This record gives sequence, structure tokens and C-alpha cells, in this order.
Amino acid sequence: FRFQTQEAGEQVRTGYEVPARSRRTFKVNEVLGADYQASLAVESTSPIVAERPMYFDYMGTGAYHWEGGHCVMGATALSKEYYFAEGTTRPGFEGWITLQNPNNYAITVDADYQLGAGQGDPVQYVYEVAAGFRRTVFLPDEVGWNKDVSVKLSSDDGFLAERPMYFDYSCGGLEVQGGHCVIGADLPASEWLFAEGYTGGAFQEWLCLQNPENTAAEVEITYYTQEEGELPARQVTIPALTRVTLIVN
Repeated sequence: FRFQTQEAGEQVRTGYEVPARSRRTFKVNEVLGADYQASLAVESTSPIVAERPMYFDYMGTGAYHWEGGHCVMGATALSKEYYFAEGTTRPGFEGWITLQNPNNYAITVDADYQLGAGQGDPVQYVYEVAAGFRRTVFLPDEVGWNKDVSVKLSSDDGFLAERPMYFDYSCGGLEVQGGHCVIGADLPASEWLFAEGYTGGAFQEWLCLQNPENTAAEVEITYYTQEEGELPARQVTIPALTRVTLIVN
């Protein structure tokens, strides 16, 4: 395990094994130690599959006391670009960007933030990430509060980016709290597919659409339902360099 920490740079832990055709669970709090903000490169003598579940009772910057968990599958390679369509700095939300540099040299990451319609022009920042370190970015510090925000991250060198978010969500009578986390997409695409979706009961589903290009994007959305099959397509225009949010319900 090669941990890239925000506090002490790279920390290496070796000598662990996973028996043939089996699964092992490692508690990072014990392998690495307490009180680190850490990214991780897992290296193995044989091909493996690795995921990272996290569970939290997180105070947040406003003493929210959020409780929950999230889990992601690791990336198998670094990329020079990452895109995140979702992000918000509305009340009750905390959005972060985590930047991992497992290289043995420092890197520079350019950030282009695209905001919701009428919320302002795109915002640019440049982040330095030292060799073997991890850097954390707090979205409200970059774009301000009460924004819906997407971001494009780019570098001349390979890196990894994730977006943890924690929330106290209240809308239409639904009140939930928790958190989620994803690894960024490494390129835009002309087609995206989602197998899951539900608009019944106490569920609220959203789509976040990011347009990082300099021209408007015409998007067609087709829903395939379990109850009625394919529904008539919907059309939406996303202006250049903006983000659009749709409630599927």
C-alpha cells in the first residue's frame, strides 16, 4: 500500500497477502494510522479487484454531525483529465475535490469550474500537488456559496481526482443526510447510460449535465422503464460552459 497523505507525503506499508480465490479486508485506520487525509495506490503481484468503503460520523465545517457511508471501485490507471458534472455549495451541502499525485515529482492541475445558469461565469484555478502528496479542495472556497457547480480538471501529468460530498438534503418533504463519493470521468462522451433510477415512494432522482465545450449541447434523454418500457424522448439544451440540473421525477 502506497499512501499519499496530505500531512506527511507518501507512506508505504508492505507485507500483506490475499490468499488464492479469496477476499481480505484491511482497515486503513490501522494499516496507515490515525488522523491522515490519504490517497492510496494498491500494488499487487497478481491481478486483483479493490474497492474502498468508508463509514463516517462527520461533523463537517458547520457541526452537522452527518452519519453514513459510501464506496467506490478504484481506478486502474491515472488520467490527465477528469470531469465532474455534480457539485453544489447550497446550504446543507459540503462538496470537496481530492487530488492524488502518486508520482515522484510535483504536478500542476488546472481547474475550470462551470456554474449553473445565471450563477456566474466559469472560474479557473491552478493547484500544485507535491510528489507523493494528496491535496483537498473545498468547493465553496473556490466558487462561493449557493452555486451548482461542475468542474474540469486537467494536467500535463497523470493524476487521480475524486469528489466526496456530504449533505443534509431537504426537498419536497424528503429529508435525508449522508454522503457519497465518485471518481471523475476521464473524458466527455456523446452517450451516457444509467441502469438504475426510481421515482416512486420517498425517492428523488436528479440528472446533472455538464457542458465543458464552447458551444451549446443539444441533449436527448430517453427513459427505459420497468413499468411501461421506453418513454418518449425529452430534449434539453445546455449552454456552453455551464451545468444544468434536471429532476427526473
